[in-house]
Amino acid sequence: MDKNIVLNGKLVELRHKYPFRIGLMSDFHVGAQHGIFPPDFSDTYGLGYKLNGGQVKLWEYLNQFILKLNEFKVNTLILLGDIIAGKNFIEGGVYQITTDLKIQKDAAVEVLGYICKNVPTIEKVIILRGTPYHGARDMPVEEAVADSLSLKYHVNASYAGEYMFLDLKYNGYKKTLWLAHPATGAVVYPETALGRDVNQFLQAYATGKLPKVDMIIRAHKHEFIELHKSSIRYMVLPCWQFYVPYNQAVEWYSKWQPDIGGAILLADEEMRLRPLHFVYPNITDPEKYITFHSKNDPYKVEEKCLSKK
Repeated sequence: MDKNIVLNGKLVELRHKYPFRIGLMSDFHVGAQHGIFPPDFSDTYGLGYKLNGGQVKLWEYLNQFILKLNEFKVNTLILLGDIIAGKNFIEGGVYQITTDLKIQKDAAVEVLGYICKNVPTIEKVIILRGTPYHGARDMPVEEAVADSLSLKYHVNASYAGEYMFLDLKYNGYKKTLWLAHPATGAVVYPETALGRDVNQFLQAYATGKLPKVDMIIRAHKHEFIELHKSSIRYMVLPCWQFYVPYNQAVEWYSKWQPDIGGAILLADEEMRLRPLHFVYPNITDPEKYITFHSKNDPYKVEEKCLSKK
């Protein structure tokens, strides 16, 4: 990245090279009413799907994130699972646009194809498996997404399984990333669970069970969290789905407001890691706001503000 500054009246050019420029995204939940969905999409039956207001806003955020991917000339895109929404068995398909996994897969390919088409520096796409509930329990839907993305958009896309070690090597320097979709849990203090996970990775390395890991990257929680210790970093990725009002989420309403967005990880010539996150404003349902007017009738309700849900 090049930056120009003026020092003592003279133009000074600062140069910093990043051989590795990685885009990180997760939890698209394509196929859900609250997840990102491609505009003007038609399925194999010729049926079209209109975006709701929240999905329109998600698409705007995606375009803003694409600007960042281009600004940093991202050359690798890694997706940490939950690309589609799945059938949502527990709620019987409620909150879904469609429960057809093929249609969800095709729509997800359109989203990823749009990203790759508009970020020409992307050379490689890697997709990890998400929660089997948001897909199929007997097969990784993400593998089908990677295959279709490669075939339709001529993108070098591959499926990496449930987790992966990613070694970054340059001029004798090396950093190792460990990536997976599942995240360790702690509802009230999630950073405590992350700290415990860090200690367990360090212990496994000290006892020779695992190689040294310099950064852990997880997803699933729909919130952005970052920890940085002297020998290891930790990041949980935000999502691309706005709030879904299922029963437990209403019980923990304020807690389950998601972080929407993505991240970019830069590694310089000495393999120093520089993670950047881009989180966009939350999306709330305007129909859930009811307005009472007391000017004339204290019990009059503004009808247009009543929720339809």
